[in-house]
Amino acid sequence: MSGKHKVNMPKPFLQRHLEEFQMAMEDYLPQGRKRYVLSVYRGAALRAAASLGWVEGLEPEQVGNLPPAEVVRLADEVLNTVADVLNVAKKGS
Repeated sequence: MSGKHKVNMPKPFLQRHLEEFQMAMEDYLPQGRKRYVLSVYRGAALRAAASLGWVEGLEPEQVGNLPPAEVVRLADEVLNTVADVLNVAKKGS
């Protein structure tokens, strides 16, 4: 499924990009919690990526108005790119 938004991660993806992303994630996750339901985590990841300009045509405040399937698609693309850079095995690998 393809929506109107496209993920455009920095290439090469460097340590500074990872740090910026992780710090931005903290801005969008509920404070005082150590665990999050997957929809909240994906929403935070997508908002963080959007705030860094990594998702064409998307602002963080627009994420809540997207169809959930579009959030899953975009957030998973961002999170999988981060996992690839860290050489983390993906589920099913």
